[in-house]
Amino acid sequence: MLLTGAAVAIAAATLGAIIFLVNDAERTAALSDFFRILGIIFAIDFLWALSYTIWPKKAARALPAATPSR
Repeated sequence: MLLTGAAVAIAAATLGAIIFLVNDAERTAALSDFFRILGIIFAIDFLWALSYTIWPKKAARALPAATPSR
């Protein structure tokens, strides 16, 4: 989750910088809409991580030791 959060933050900062530099709302409307997609990506990753906290994976069963056959 931390890596996804960092990636979303970097992408949002990059988009924000581009939008700030262009400084034209009409020309950057498509870029502004991408913030919503970044939020959805982060929300899905957060819910995925939360699900592993609430319902952790069950430990794998130990296989019986193999006995050499003679």
